Amino acid sequence: MSDDRSKPGSKPMKPTKTQRNDVMLYMACGLSEEGIAAVIGITRPTLRQHFAWELANGRAVKKAENYKRLQKAAEEGNVTAMKFLALQLGRGFAEDLLPKPPELGKKAQARVDARNPDTSTTLGALMARRQQEPVN
Repeated sequence: MSDDRSKPGSKPMKPTKTQRNDVMLYMACGLSEEGIAAVIGITRPTLRQHFAWELANGRAVKKAENYKRLQKAAEEGNVTAMKFLALQLGRGFAEDLLPKPPELGKKAQARVDARNPDTSTTLGALMARRQQEPVN
């Protein structure tokens, strides 16, 4: 039976899921590799050896996660999230992300149509003129 404590050197590094997530967050926030290693409590070579993927992809992963949260907030009706997401998508406007008003029923639509006659027809033009005339 071998005793691991009798061997020289330290225990091998086994990164946890939390550490991997933290490295990606720190990378996305712009911390240097030296800073990240110091925060985690390891050396820079150990960081590079065990967290190479997180160092290379951390910024993109965290940005994508944030976009998912932003999309969810927009879908739930958060107008600020809608506007910001629209800007990030390059549209510049959030109108197309706003919820559509509910469709009117037949009677309600008929009342709206009666107040806004179709002026391309003779009857519609006459109705529009009469609506503009002052009532005596």
